[in-house]
Amino acid sequence: MAKKRKPTANKVYIADAAVLADAERFCFYYEQMPPYRKKKIDAVKQEKSKRLSLGAGILLNTALRAAGVDGRTADMAMTDAGKPFIKNRPDLGFNLSQSGDRVMCAVAGASVGCDVERIGRGGEAIAQRYFTAAEYAAIRAAADPQKMFCRLWTLKESYVKAVGAGLGMPLNSFNIVIGADGSAAADFGADAARYRFYEWSFDDGYCYACCIENGEERPVVTFVDFAASE
Repeated sequence: MAKKRKPTANKVYIADAAVLADAERFCFYYEQMPPYRKKKIDAVKQEKSKRLSLGAGILLNTALRAAGVDGRTADMAMTDAGKPFIKNRPDLGFNLSQSGDRVMCAVAGASVGCDVERIGRGGEAIAQRYFTAAEYAAIRAAADPQKMFCRLWTLKESYVKAVGAGLGMPLNSFNIVIGADGSAAADFGADAARYRFYEWSFDDGYCYACCIENGEERPVVTFVDFAASE
């Protein structure tokens, strides 16, 4: 009889990829990457983007190791919408995001999406074009419109990624509602009620969000220091 696995805990990993500018440190971590991640890193031209891709790979390896999976040998595959998954681990969902110098990884026992964005990268013009009218109004009414834009963007992106729709779900096809208590929810019919949002603000110039299907357990956040060799 196969040994029953423990339920996958909801976790979020965050790191500053800027330290990977050090060539020796970059090579140290690069050699630990599986072939598919090395291919992704090699395909990127800009050095900063290479660091972010490598940083995302480091976090994924860290997260999978904590879940009892060797990220270097895991059998990865893609859904038709481009969402990665591990073939023999339907109980383990994961997602990656990167922005500025930050990388983020979320793991959960169900479908999960995460997003990190640097505050100031977008604004009202983008919201007017891609967000719903209600979200655009919320941004314009906010005390800090850029921060509200960034917050809504990360929430919307995390939801799209958790649902696994990829580019097939326009950002203005659903509405993110911020409640009086500050909590967020998606207004997208009956199915939207299955998804729970979590947010973090560390006063570092970034917004962080995670969306988990049936995710009643708030993810535990771990900051990973790439300057410390594993």
